[in-house]
Amino acid sequence: MAKENRQVPFGYEPPQEVKTGTLLVYGDFADTGAAGLAEIYRFAGQRGFDRIVLYPIHEETARRMGLPPLPPYYRRVQELEGAMEEAEAYLPAGARALLDQWEGKRKKYTPVDTALAFLTEKHRGPFFVWMPEALALKWAGYESFKEWIRKLRLIVAPPSGGARHPALEQFSHRWEYARPLE
Repeated sequence: MAKENRQVPFGYEPPQEVKTGTLLVYGDFADTGAAGLAEIYRFAGQRGFDRIVLYPIHEETARRMGLPPLPPYYRRVQELEGAMEEAEAYLPAGARALLDQWEGKRKKYTPVDTALAFLTEKHRGPFFVWMPEALALKWAGYESFKEWIRKLRLIVAPPSGGARHPALEQFSHRWEYARPLE
């Protein structure tokens, strides 16, 4: 196979590849306002993510996971869209924030692993999942957790300092608490 010659201007240096990925924000978004999104956006900017995907769960999913009752899905999505507009100033340069409403189209319980499979097929990696601590503790108890934690990194917010699940202890190198920004 013949080599292909390229001509470049004198002093040319190829652009450095910036390793960016996707931050999947999985949660109920019942209490998340513009301030909560601004915190997520700042974290994404600090880490250099180029895509932030907000994935609100359906109230049936929350019920099956043993979480407190939630307002209707459509109402939480409307509030989240408004909060996204308010927090847009905190969005990192070059990053995009997307609202994925796949679970709203399904209108039923969607397991965490099914949602993550859908999101990882749709977006490009590497993947980081931002999850409230209550959801992370529930997810750590599922069988699919050990498979998924090897494929992505988990960011748990906000830390409460309570008891951790043994699976989280086992994979302590694959997850972290979202630290307050300086």
